[in-house]
Amino acid sequence: MTLRKTKIVCTIGPSSCHRKTLERMLQAGMDVARLNFSHGDHAWHAQVIADLREISQKVGKPLALLQDLCGPKLRLGDLGADGVSLKRGQVVGFIAHDVLEPPASPSDKLLLPLPVPELLAALQPGRKLLLDDGKILLRVLRTEPTREAPAPIVWAQCLSGGKLLSRKGVAAPGTPFSIPALTARDLDDLRFGLSQGVDWVAVSFVRHAEDLQPIFSTMQQLGVRVPVMAKIEKVEAVHHFEAILKVVDGVMVARGDLGVEMRFDEVPIVQKQLIRACNRAAKPVVTATQMLESMIQCPRPTRAEAADVANAILDGTDAVMLSAETASGAYPVEAVRTMARIALTTEKAFFRNRSYAERLAPPHQLTEAVGHAAAQIACEIGAKAILCATSTGRTARLVASHRPPVRILGATPSRATYHALAMVWGVQPCLVEAVKDTDSMMRETLDVAQRLQLVRPGDTVVLTAGVPVNRPGTTNLIRVHTVGTTLEANPLAHS
Repeated sequence: MTLRKTKIVCTIGPSSCHRKTLERMLQAGMDVARLNFSHGDHAWHAQVIADLREISQKVGKPLALLQDLCGPKLRLGDLGADGVSLKRGQVVGFIAHDVLEPPASPSDKLLLPLPVPELLAALQPGRKLLLDDGKILLRVLRTEPTREAPAPIVWAQCLSGGKLLSRKGVAAPGTPFSIPALTARDLDDLRFGLSQGVDWVAVSFVRHAEDLQPIFSTMQQLGVRVPVMAKIEKVEAVHHFEAILKVVDGVMVARGDLGVEMRFDEVPIVQKQLIRACNRAAKPVVTATQMLESMIQCPRPTRAEAADVANAILDGTDAVMLSAETASGAYPVEAVRTMARIALTTEKAFFRNRSYAERLAPPHQLTEAVGHAAAQIACEIGAKAILCATSTGRTARLVASHRPPVRILGATPSRATYHALAMVWGVQPCLVEAVKDTDSMMRETLDVAQRLQLVRPGDTVVLTAGVPVNRPGTTNLIRVHTVGTTLEANPLAHS
């Protein structure tokens, strides 16, 4: 049985929210379902979550639910059904209103609604404004105080024109301004998501580690802690990445927004740097945006898109993400199947062309040392699999961070850990019964591995566990075992 190691994140939307499509996507290779809270109400998300849980149980495959919070919207207001057309050289104004007000006379200049007063107050002459993912570029000429809005009118000249529709995104590279990373709506959505049992929470618009504090505080108040993922989509987040990485459980490299915020030729280098840092920290990283963009309308990807997915995998990403391809595209199932095929082909080359020594990193703590040693031993003795007994999933993540070519089983009695591990590279999560001693946990893990046909009698496996059992952070035991032989009792297992 061939097991793909790179995980696939699929955004759920109108094209993929039906039960039959969700089941086909899961069977095609979906490991994580992304719920984009920029769209849909709580009732819609609740129904999708219920369907996904039921389908996951029916298929017998773990599935992580990723709640992606909206964050503050840097978007234009309502431009009407037809939108507006901007021409190169045209001068337009931006005002802190919600709805476009047509000019009183043909000689009046167009005032576009931009309901983000903090941004308008910060813009200075010479700064750039990008609309609709950078398709339209403007340069700020001057600002004009007004009593009609809570911020000045900003006048700008269009350097590249085009058709502009309502609610399109706005970016202002190089213009610092103060706006909370989380809105009241985000925190309300977070409480709802936690009540529904989401497995991961992704936070938009992160610029500093401190931006995440309201998330952790809310979880603490509710007595719930799920892994938190920072979306790196602002230049400030790149500059403060080391501090952000210390406090989060995972990272999403949102290349589309980064490509608007910084020079497009810098994005591939930043992608590699962020992925490498996440690998060293043993924290899952998702590479996102426009990976198979053409499959929104076509049943096959371009060669450039296939190369983009493959390069992200070779960089070391834990997961690759499909956005509009599965949310609103014409071929959601085909997109998942294509992504899985590219991943499998790339992984064969990854292990054929790299030695294990290249993937080693010096351990700093006991659990890290155990994960490091388990991966190294498995490679050196040609073990069939590494079987990790884990309560929080940390040991499995640490082993996976070394990218060993063997299978990794994350055996846990925790259903939350079971689903959350579906995000992690190379880890096959499985549920085991809660037991009272380490020997029983190891036997249970071996039994499950054989039932899943990951190993068979005669295979050599490396087992990791903790003494005492089921206590987070106590992984301190490595055993090499031949499947089918008696697992000798560990004298410390009952202490």
